[in-house]
Amino acid sequence: MVEASSIYYAHSSSVDDRSTWHRLVDHLKDTAHLAGAFGCFAGIGRAAFLAGLMHDLGKYTAGFQARLAGAKEQVDHSTAGAAVVAGLAQGDDRYIAELIAYAIAGHHAGLPDKRGEGHSTLSERVGKFEIALLDSVWKRELRPEVSRLVPAFAGKWLPGRTSFHMQFLGRMIFSCLVDADFKDTEAFFARVEACQPDRTWPALPTLIDALSSAFDRYMAGRRKDDTDVNRLRSEVLDHVRSKAGERPPARGCG
Repeated sequence: MVEASSIYYAHSSSVDDRSTWHRLVDHLKDTAHLAGAFGCFAGIGRAAFLAGLMHDLGKYTAGFQARLAGAKEQVDHSTAGAAVVAGLAQGDDRYIAELIAYAIAGHHAGLPDKRGEGHSTLSERVGKFEIALLDSVWKRELRPEVSRLVPAFAGKWLPGRTSFHMQFLGRMIFSCLVDADFKDTEAFFARVEACQPDRTWPALPTLIDALSSAFDRYMAGRRKDDTDVNRLRSEVLDHVRSKAGERPPARGCG
């Protein structure tokens, strides 16, 4: 492991003395708390928190820090967290850790395939990952807890690990991570650039009736009953919309 005493940064600013640069440990912890808060509503708080905490682990490298300072060499900073998280979990937590690994690996470019042709699959990237490039200071600064990742609701179906359940859960973790990463990064640049992001959008309740009417008109033009598949699509849509007004089950943070 590389050992260093320097401060690691997630984002740079226009100030050369780095006094306003975004410290990496702050970005990772703040993103983790935000992602965990998002995930809490779906019962995946612990998994989303861990994804946020480890998503930029690859920035604990001399290569990435040089990149922030102006070096031109491209640096893959998304694979490190995916590789490390997948190797830390034990027992059933390994299934959730693998989903977290997908989310981390794809938090900029989109969710990767597990395997296949090319060099962008998760297996290919993790296989080429060199942990020796990471400064081990990350262990002291982050202290990740890779346990109790399985959401309470998943205990019923995890042994079977149906593809739909797993991919949907993975996309929920991915969504929490990407949104949290974006918002924390945006907040940093808003501070250092003394600007305020435009958030003066209309409130959803003021738009929902018009949006629903527009959706109804659009779908009415798309509805077809000429084949069994099209009839089934219409039935599925009608069923889903009929259930949309029901109260969701209560979820605790998980």
